[in-house]
Amino acid sequence: MRYLPVGTHDWQKFVKPGELEKWVGGDFTLKHQIGMKLNPFKGKWLTTSSVAVNFIQAYSRK
Repeated sequence: MRYLPVGTHDWQKFVKPGELEKWVGGDFTLKHQIGMKLNPFKGKWLTTSSVAVNFIQAYSRK
């Protein structure tokens, strides 16, 4: 869709949900995660079960 200039994202640097969970470490527990997707026609973000590209995670300290 070319909303952003070509080269804005380097997919090799994309952080996957499992990688982020490992980086957070053993002091925290993943409590919730949800995917996000953009509806380009309305310009609004919606939640989705897919965490393949955009996601939010919530952690709590053990």
